[in-house]
Amino acid sequence: MREIRQEPPARWVLIGTPIRPGIAMGIGAPLYLPTPGTPVWLDPRLFAQDEEERLAIEYKMPTEPVEVIALVQRLDDMPPLLAPYVRVVGWVVEQEPTPPLPSGPIVQVPRLPRILPPEPLTIIDGNAGVVYIEPSVQTLNRYQAQLLRMATHTRFYIETEHLPTRTWDGHELLIGAWVPQWEMVAEAVQYGADFVAVVNDNPPIDAVALTQALGGKPLWWIASADALGEESVLPSLWKWSVAIHLTCLLIQPSSRAPLQVEDWWRAMDTARDALKREHQPLGQLEVGLAIQWQQSRVKPPPDAKSPLVKTLCWFQIDLQQRPIVEALLAQQTWAIRQGKRRALVLNNVDPVNLATALGMQPHALLTIPKQVQHVKHRAALLGFDECHHWLLHRLQAWDDPNIVAQPNAWLMMRTG
Repeated sequence: MREIRQEPPARWVLIGTPIRPGIAMGIGAPLYLPTPGTPVWLDPRLFAQDEEERLAIEYKMPTEPVEVIALVQRLDDMPPLLAPYVRVVGWVVEQEPTPPLPSGPIVQVPRLPRILPPEPLTIIDGNAGVVYIEPSVQTLNRYQAQLLRMATHTRFYIETEHLPTRTWDGHELLIGAWVPQWEMVAEAVQYGADFVAVVNDNPPIDAVALTQALGGKPLWWIASADALGEESVLPSLWKWSVAIHLTCLLIQPSSRAPLQVEDWWRAMDTARDALKREHQPLGQLEVGLAIQWQQSRVKPPPDAKSPLVKTLCWFQIDLQQRPIVEALLAQQTWAIRQGKRRALVLNNVDPVNLATALGMQPHALLTIPKQVQHVKHRAALLGFDECHHWLLHRLQAWDDPNIVAQPNAWLMMRTG
């Protein structure tokens, strides 16, 4: 009888000591070895001697962040190789690291391989203390199945309440939690929020703990331009975005003149260049505006026109007043033409308010953590298209009781 040979789990299997738990998969970056060619995690422009040489290098930067498992001998002497779009999701080290530790699973191994390809597929299991470099198909399938059901640090996505909502007519809708304190992030995630928006001018005290609390879910930091423009905050944003899917939303209106987004981004560029010179890992973040409703006007603030701004979020809006709803709908139409992502914050989540918000067909809705599941459940029973037609009809007869009662009738009919 022929003996069945079992395929090894990987070309290289490193067994070590788990320092920080978690499971991650990405492109291995052996930063302790010479770097032949141009691997995907290396931006050749980092080695340009001046701006002229940098511009002369033909290079197409990836449109999405590249997730990397960094292999280094010591955490505190990282070589200046990682490109700005790289997101480090795990660490393999020879020498025991000292706090503060970076986010992501960390495994300490006795000895790193002395020969490795420049960008091998790598799996790090920080729970078992094992690293698989160029894993077998069986190993890859096993860990992919686990990663599809868990976030970076904590298993939040196993239960159905943590899945994104689909409206009655099949449109995906993100439901976020709106909180005033960083300490409320973990609670908001456990309530099933698809992302968390923190409205606070003060930065988080412990970015590592924040990353763990988010468990891979996106974070919106909503603050004034003055707070986000602090010299100590600017470099921190780039550092945090290595491990956090971060969007910074500047509150509007503000005391600053229009086009403050452009000024803030120039300061961000300066901070990023300084971090490059210090050979610090850099992440990638998005920019948006949090528009506090104050008066009825057709267009959002001038800063909304900036191509840097990808997301617009309206808050403190009263959807029970017809003039406000008409003006807000006009702003949504303008934002759709500009290609902006749109979000609305709901203080009142009764059927009429929810249908009014869905009638504007936003990409996301936000509410307090305790109402997240309530909004998810009701939004799944209402359709974008029917709410949009209902909203246009209601604007013609705002106080008609039959029209006002329609959203609740839909909910009653679809819940039996």
